[in-house]
Amino acid sequence: MFKLTKSHLAFIEQIRSTNAEISTDLEQKHQEYVNAVGAVIDAVTLANEAVQDFNSALEEHRQELRDISEDFISAVADFRTEYEDKSEKWQESDRGQATSSWLEELEEIAQRLEDATIAIELEEIDEPSDEELEYDLEDLWDQLENISTQPEY
Repeated sequence: MFKLTKSHLAFIEQIRSTNAEISTDLEQKHQEYVNAVGAVIDAVTLANEAVQDFNSALEEHRQELRDISEDFISAVADFRTEYEDKSEKWQESDRGQATSSWLEELEEIAQRLEDATIAIELEEIDEPSDEELEYDLEDLWDQLENISTQPEY
């Protein structure tokens, strides 16, 4: 005949008696965890708002730099056109050669401005998933509370 022995029953009773203590402790620890995760989620939310603000400001500055660069590049192109409209004699003069060197420097800067980008961009942070916050031992405790001492025939 299958039947739980006194030692089995004592073990089950020991589990039942510590169940409340374990449950209380684990629920307290879980609540502390949930509170900590809540603080993390709040911090992540603030951080993501800061990321959005940063990236928005970054795009505004990129546009400002593009506008300034376009103006500078346009001015250099105008200088080059003006230089080339001068006579060959003037271009070969000391003033012409100095202007040519200066224009080459400006054109190098203009090229670098044209190629330049601000590559920094921040990524948003992921919040913890609901699965990471789950906690449920109730089914186990219910099973232990309702355990039969022998098979039901």
